Amino acid sequence: MLAADTRRALADAGVSYAAIAGSTREVGGETMPILVSFSRFEAQAPECAPLYEQDLAHQSNNQPWSSFGCATNFNLASMVEDPADLDHPRDMAARDSGRRDTVMQAYRAGEQTHAERTSDERVTISNAVQ
Repeated sequence: MLAADTRRALADAGVSYAAIAGSTREVGGETMPILVSFSRFEAQAPECAPLYEQDLAHQSNNQPWSSFGCATNFNLASMVEDPADLDHPRDMAARDSGRRDTVMQAYRAGEQTHAERTSDERVTISNAVQ
């Protein structure tokens, strides 16, 4: 069946199977073609008004000025890898529990659970006054 093959191909290509929805329908005894759609998110940076155009000293209503946080939102929109992450979190992959098991075994045995530190890792700011 074409719909099942399409779902399988999408899943094999990395699309989450839970995100694939579909149905088939026939019109006049003829199966309709496959329709594929997807959601695309785009982070749009806001237009920030220059601070020199705003009177920050006279905010009589004690509310944030019009471009408050605008630079932060602009930078976030510029840096985010996948804008869909701002709408919902990604699925988590299974974690590697090897390190956690090692630390817990050392903890239960009463041993230190952090790496050994050498004198090379110690910092001395000044030897002038002791």
